Amino acid sequence: MQDINKKMCKEIKQDFLDIQTINDLIRLLNKINDYKFRRYSKPLDLKSLTDYAYSKKKYTLIEIPKKSGKLRQLYSPNYNLKKIQSLLNILFQCLYNIPMNTHGFVLKKSNITNAQAHIDKNYIYTIDLKDFFPSIHQARFWKHLQSPPYNLSDKKVEIASLISNLLFFQTPTKEEKNFLPQGAPTSPIVSNIICEQLDRRLLGLAKRFKLQYTRYADDITFSSNHNIYQKNSEFIIELNKIIANENFEINPQKTRLQKKGYRQEVTGIVVNNKANVRREYIKELRTYLYLIEKYKLPKAQTIFINHYMKKNLNTRKEQHFISLRSVLLGKLEYLKSVKGSDDSTYLKLKNRYDKCFPKESFVKERSIHQPKEVVNILNLFTQNNNPLKYTTHSWDNDKWSSLDEFLKEIKLEWQEKADKKLKELTPKLHAKMVSFLFNKNLGENNSTDKKIVWGIHGIEFGWSSSKLKKWTNEKNTPFSYVLDEQYRKKIDGKSIDRFGDIVEVFKNEIEIRSDNNQLKKLFISKQKEYLGFDFNVEFIDFEGVDFYTDVQHFGFGLDKIFKEIQKQKDFPKVSIKVLKKIKEGFIELHITQVGLFLNETKEDMIKKVMEKDFFQIKQNFTSICDWSIASKLSDGSYKINYLGGDKSFDKLKNEPIGFTHILKFYK
Repeated sequence: MQDINKKMCKEIKQDFLDIQTINDLIRLLNKINDYKFRRYSKPLDLKSLTDYAYSKKKYTLIEIPKKSGKLRQLYSPNYNLKKIQSLLNILFQCLYNIPMNTHGFVLKKSNITNAQAHIDKNYIYTIDLKDFFPSIHQARFWKHLQSPPYNLSDKKVEIASLISNLLFFQTPTKEEKNFLPQGAPTSPIVSNIICEQLDRRLLGLAKRFKLQYTRYADDITFSSNHNIYQKNSEFIIELNKIIANENFEINPQKTRLQKKGYRQEVTGIVVNNKANVRREYIKELRTYLYLIEKYKLPKAQTIFINHYMKKNLNTRKEQHFISLRSVLLGKLEYLKSVKGSDDSTYLKLKNRYDKCFPKESFVKERSIHQPKEVVNILNLFTQNNNPLKYTTHSWDNDKWSSLDEFLKEIKLEWQEKADKKLKELTPKLHAKMVSFLFNKNLGENNSTDKKIVWGIHGIEFGWSSSKLKKWTNEKNTPFSYVLDEQYRKKIDGKSIDRFGDIVEVFKNEIEIRSDNNQLKKLFISKQKEYLGFDFNVEFIDFEGVDFYTDVQHFGFGLDKIFKEIQKQKDFPKVSIKVLKKIKEGFIELHITQVGLFLNETKEDMIKKVMEKDFFQIKQNFTSICDWSIASKLSDGSYKINYLGGDKSFDKLKNEPIGFTHILKFYK
């Protein structure tokens, strides 16, 4: 779920209530797009919206094995439809009033909050709605949109038709009803909207019989200290009637009554006396920690993959490579969220984890990989009417009454839209940007008597420098400020004399820019440093390439790749190619050492990411770009996905021309 600014949400809601035509809807969706996503893509228009609403090839079916062995069917929307659905998702978040008893797909609620409502009860009765998403049909939602608070009836009914077509899977025959696709970003909130009346009726039933009621998606739970759950009781008869009237069906195989004295579990949480996890969960954590304590991380990781993931790999061959350290950290965080940060079991296990991974050992593993989120944040520096845009674009000296006013506005936007998320994803890029924008002590000495600077080139000046404030207070534009001698530098043959030059340096650290052919220059510098005249490097289609990224960490990752190429001097031909997938929203770089193939299996290559050089490549590219390798291996030709992708490897139809690193940057 998206966390939406309350003021903006109120504005979106009012704009929706004022809608009269489809063009009004399009204007509102473009407004949401400008506010939240900051994409490079063209604004939506009527043709593109209707094309995606009525296209027959807008979803890809993905089948994932369930624990039962059956297949779960997910319908993944194509890139452009997914973007439109993301905008509609935000719209419905602003329109939908969340009932207190609804916990699934709701911001700041979870399976844990759902379970906490049923702690220490004598009886817990749980049911599951069969085929939850497929049982929600388009006609039902279309009719729902014509009622308050949406009111898309009469002359507005064509708007309801367009929206419902954008959100539902259209079946090939008229006999089959169009259904809600599990896998679309809008489906969770649409399911909650459809269940509004179900929630009201079941809450009323619970109050009548003095029960506690919650719903987490298709999991419905009642609890009480008295037993009214007999097979033909008045409560059960009324419950079945309500479920059937709301066009749902109870799955009898997942219906159960849990009594006190036995383990009681609600949405995966044990609730007998307090919120807790299963004993098996703690046992597994202890086992993982023991592996590292006894064998150290590399061997423990191998044991983890070969044994603990064996069952998973057998049932689902296309399995992500999973870091043992990331699994441990995720499990500990979940344990803390269930039992609390002061729980003795959590504290003991966390203490063992900290001893296994002391802060000063090795490079800290960054497990959160969300390059699209980083790009969304960096897009703030080009988005129209955003204050942050004007930290990298010139403005008239009367646009803000003072530099203090400007800094106040960019700080508010930074805290609201970027600060917390960027710090989580790329701490070093976050620190650099904070220094450029807000550090008043640039150029001064720190506690270790070193100059306080930012960036690759050690810049000692930024937006919050006191001399810039004095300059702008005299009604001068900030970009024209002439730097004192101590702040001047020469970078790549260019003199840095004015504040505008410093801004250009900053832009070159957060964006690969075509106006100075920055991408090719970066690769040529790596070629000279690592390959020299021993290799023949071919550059293909490098013109007109722009994308946002952490240029410094991108460069660090390239260092490791070029060192790998350097080791294989028997294969001196290197091809570096740019694939521009602008409509799909990304750019790929293919770095190929022609003729080089490895005598290793795909499983060997999956594990290779734990080796020092490959591990460091992964660290540098985490939340920067997706990273894969493609090569002919001893057991076939494969693409191995180390960062990003839906699976750990893909079988290639055609044999590659050599060993290839594939870097995917999002627009």
